Formats: sequence, C-alpha cells, structure tokens
Amino acid sequence: LAESLEVLDMHTMQWSSLEGKDGTWPSKRAAAASVTIGDKLITFGGHAQWDLNTQAQFFNDVHVIDLMPIVAHMSKSASKAAMASAAPAAAEAPAEASTAEASTEERQDKKQKVAQ
Repeated sequence: LAESLEVLDMHTMQWSSLEGKDGTWPSKRAAAASVTIGDKLITFGGHAQWDLNTQAQFFNDVHVIDLMPIVAHMSKSASKAAMASAAPAAAEAPAEASTAEASTEERQDKKQKVAQ
C-alpha cells in the first residue's frame, strides 16, 4: 500500500501529498474503475506494470476513499495561496493611498493658486 496520495489542485496547478488516516492509500495502479457517490470515491481493480521487464499485477480489490479530508486540504491550500498572493498587494496599498492623497492635495493647491 502507498503511504501518500498525490493530489493536483486544478486552481493553482500545484501537486501536494496527502497522508492517509492510517498512513496508507491503495497501491499505485493504472486502468482502475472509479466512481464518486456523495463524498466517497470508490475504486475497483486496475493493474500495475511499471516496466516491460516485469509481469503485470492485476488488482481485484475495492477501495473507498472519503473525499472530505481531501477537499478540506485543498480548501486550506487555496486559502493559503490566495492570502500569499494578496499579501504583496496589501503591503503596497498604503503607499498607493498616500500617493493618491498627495495628488489630491497638489490639485487643491493648484486650484487655490489659479483662484488667487
């Protein structure tokens, strides 16, 4: 059994590893049949043959994976990414505001000079 599951976040296009609750996930496989029912992913069968020099291993097993911890992990990752991308903009915002205030004051000074 595998120790972690690799998950692709389609929003950030970043891969992350998830540890299983008991430290294990189904073994790596190809051509498995999977379906989601509610918040569960049900996977059946598949095979493993990672090079042409080994005999293929065929699986006749069923695994049920609870997707809620994965969704929670992805939500946390998305929140962290959003906060990280917003942080530089937030740091720049006060400087932009003070520049805008200075521009407004300069315009008011020019209007007063023209009025005099």
